[in-house]
Amino acid sequence: MAIEHFSHGLTVRQISETLGVSERTIQWYIKNYNSLGMESLLKKKIPGRSKKWGIATTYQESC
Repeated sequence: MAIEHFSHGLTVRQISETLGVSERTIQWYIKNYNSLGMESLLKKKIPGRSKKWGIATTYQESC
């Protein structure tokens, strides 16, 4: 999605806000796409912290 948005003229900041990922991640996608093609994005793990479902998100929920 990031590459598609970028090809339609959206800025890195707009894409970041739309997709809910950091600007640095969007820049990483674009850089790798431009240098290595779409295959480079499909084979690699998405950068960033993994989401851990089921863990309390606030102090009150953990008590």
